[in-house]
Amino acid sequence: MTLGEFIERTYFPRLEFRLSVDANNALHIEPSTVERYRDIWNVHVKNSPVAKVGLREFTPRNGQRFVELLPQHLSHKTHLRIKNFLRGVFTYAIQEAIREYNPMGREVAAYGRTKDIETDRRRLTERERKIKASNEHAYTLAEVAEMLDKLPEPALMVCAVAAFTGLTRSELMGLKWSD
Repeated sequence: MTLGEFIERTYFPRLEFRLSVDANNALHIEPSTVERYRDIWNVHVKNSPVAKVGLREFTPRNGQRFVELLPQHLSHKTHLRIKNFLRGVFTYAIQEAIREYNPMGREVAAYGRTKDIETDRRRLTERERKIKASNEHAYTLAEVAEMLDKLPEPALMVCAVAAFTGLTRSELMGLKWSD
């Protein structure tokens, strides 16, 4: 039996059964998950050479070659989802006593495109850019001293606590007098 035959004849029917299981049961699977698995199968696995490899003959080397041939414009997370789909298939094959080990385990590395920080920055609004920039800036001791010289109490105390404790904004907002 090939990997593709196992997925179509055994794995997907098992998923259909798991869809019918009560949501409080650990066997239950969400319809959206099955839909994603079917997309991965149809788009990335079904027509690839690995689908024709015998289920028992499949090795980590087959898995690695498959992952390396995935389109590199896909994100790293997408590569991981595809790899984990096959990992789940082989886990089920082990449970069914068809395989002895999972060839899509740690030995197979996922690749894919990582986030482009510059592209993400261009998508931010002006206000979000200012907030991000302010979070990346640390005042020098001279700048803090200059601010403290110009502030009256209680603003002076608030700025001193903020400047010298290293607390985050949310931690500062959550401070109480007892702290």
